[in-house]
Amino acid sequence: MTKSLATKSIQYAFSNFGKYGDKNKNRIFKNVRVDAEDEAVVKVGKTLAVLMGDSLHGAMEVVKRDIEITD
Repeated sequence: MTKSLATKSIQYAFSNFGKYGDKNKNRIFKNVRVDAEDEAVVKVGKTLAVLMGDSLHGAMEVVKRDIEITD
C-alpha cells in the first residue's frame, strides 16, 4: 500500500475573553504547503491573532491522504 498526500490545512484557535467569552474562535486555512514548518505555521497564527486583537490559543495540522487499496 502506498499513501499520497491529498490536502493539508491548519486550524487555529484564537481566544479573547471580551469577544468570545470562555470559548475559542476557530479558523481553518486550507491548501497549506506540504513542506510548511511548524515554526512558520505558529508565526502566521500569532500574526493573525495580533491583527484580530486576539491571542493564539492553539494550532492543529489536518492532513487528508488517499490510501491506495490493492487486492
